[in-house]
Amino acid sequence: MKTKQCSTCKEIKSINDFNKCKSKHDGCQSTCKECYKTILKEFLHSKLGVASRIYNDQVWHSKARNHPAPTYTKKELQSYILSHPNFEHLYNNWKQSGYDKMLKPSIDRLNDYKHYTLDNIRLVTWGVNQEKARKDKINGINNKQNKSVLQYDLNGNFIKEYYSISQAGRETGISS
Repeated sequence: MKTKQCSTCKEIKSINDFNKCKSKHDGCQSTCKECYKTILKEFLHSKLGVASRIYNDQVWHSKARNHPAPTYTKKELQSYILSHPNFEHLYNNWKQSGYDKMLKPSIDRLNDYKHYTLDNIRLVTWGVNQEKARKDKINGINNKQNKSVLQYDLNGNFIKEYYSISQAGRETGISS
């Protein structure tokens, strides 16, 4: 069995305890999986890590939605977030909460129908961002995921259009 010494914890471990890395001569990272996981967790809980993760998520979501990529670079977003007057407060609250997901700093698009630009974003907590999305969906403001429902009488006369099946159910008292 092949073994290797971890550059972080200095323990000699099985080669299977290391992530693959094609650029290394032995095909494995120099840090074992356990140490890498710890290092990654520490980075993602750092201020720079939070900003980096937000940018990476924005790029991923933009591709998934077939939107253009953010108009700013990762460095520009990091600068925007880290210099934002409210970031320190949001970050410290998140850290003091034991990294509660609802308190994690997040970026909200002001207009959900436009892509990520520095003039279309604001810094909030993840919980505030999720609550806004939930309320918008209920109120029919952000209607990208809903399918409208048309109501007709038995004679084929149009009565009303509802922005979603849930709204139709709430307003008519009929189960969706």
